[in-house]
Amino acid sequence: MDSNGRLLFIITLSSLLCINATPLNAIPPELTQLCKEAENSSLCVRLILSTLHGRMDPYQIVVAQIDATARYTRRALGIIDRLMAQPNNPKSLSDSLGECKEQYENILDSIQTALRSVATRAMYDARIALGAVISYQQTCEDSFKETGADFPFARQSKHIFQFGGNCLDIMAALPN
Repeated sequence: MDSNGRLLFIITLSSLLCINATPLNAIPPELTQLCKEAENSSLCVRLILSTLHGRMDPYQIVVAQIDATARYTRRALGIIDRLMAQPNNPKSLSDSLGECKEQYENILDSIQTALRSVATRAMYDARIALGAVISYQQTCEDSFKETGADFPFARQSKHIFQFGGNCLDIMAALPN
């Protein structure tokens, strides 16, 4: 391919790639407003744009945030299970992993309660369940801080906190 052919190919490819891009100024203002007070507003916007394609039903948005919280909780539980299966873990690590396994299973139970509550628009009950998610997440994290052990799923834990916080912040604007 000669240089003109390559140039034409690059221009065509670039044009095709840009057609589907969403410019920052194309984010609906109501989405920006809804996520403005969220624990992690950019995470809130990205999740909504990628999963709901900009639909602005606040209840669907809360469900999407709850689903993301559940995904990261299951990932953390997978890490916990793998680490617990390793022989010769120090007692402090085993104790913290055991505490976290219990807390993260509680998170999944609270998530199910929150999803049922959102489905029936019982937002007060959903807020209580998601507040528990944050509490369980913090209890797990504290167990690692107290022992001084490395926190092997800190990234997942941070996302659980942020998505859970986003849910609570969005739900604060919804009627009970």
